[in-house]
Amino acid sequence: KLKSRIPYSDIINMVVNADILLIFGNKEFSQIPAKIYDYMGSNAIILAILEDYSDPLYELVSGINGIYCCINNCDDIMRAMCDILINFNRDIEFNRNEFNNNAILSKLSKFLDI
Repeated sequence: KLKSRIPYSDIINMVVNADILLIFGNKEFSQIPAKIYDYMGSNAIILAILEDYSDPLYELVSGINGIYCCINNCDDIMRAMCDILINFNRDIEFNRNEFNNNAILSKLSKFLDI
């Protein structure tokens, strides 16, 4: 049974207040899921589940504090979830300043040569 749509502002509120967020890479590897940018604005741990490490999502998020990447199989997902549980600290602040609006606008301006 389908439920009614949730307003975007409610979704952002849920993202901001979440402890852990889940995102799946795209099987076609043709794009990065847009919701990752909303997720980056939160202070939540992010678990990115990928088909393989050639996914552009991996290239974007690997090495960023609080983001765990794994391949879409039981063993790898279990390993990532154990890593998250071992390192979980609700009071930690992640530095994701490279994804704030000004930083993205600056990168886009350079890319477009504006």
